[in-house]
Amino acid sequence: MAAAEAVFGAVSFGAAALSAVFTGIEHGFSSGEFYDSAIGTALNVFTRSQSKWLVPAKKAISPVVNKVAEEGKELVSSITSGLSSIF
Repeated sequence: MAAAEAVFGAVSFGAAALSAVFTGIEHGFSSGEFYDSAIGTALNVFTRSQSKWLVPAKKAISPVVNKVAEEGKELVSSITSGLSSIF
């Protein structure tokens, strides 16, 4: 039973993470939609799907997610420009 629970939990987390990434690609990584998706995914992971009770915490976490998204965008940009200069 525990093994099945771990597998389904991993699948659920993977799907939520992909959903957040694709939301960021579609709407932009600094959009409100991406914040909602990323924060919901993080809260579901840390609270075992109890994020509906913690949604008010989203406002407190938003600045952190914004900074992480901004830094991630800069990192991806520098990697992309470095790779394009090689090829």
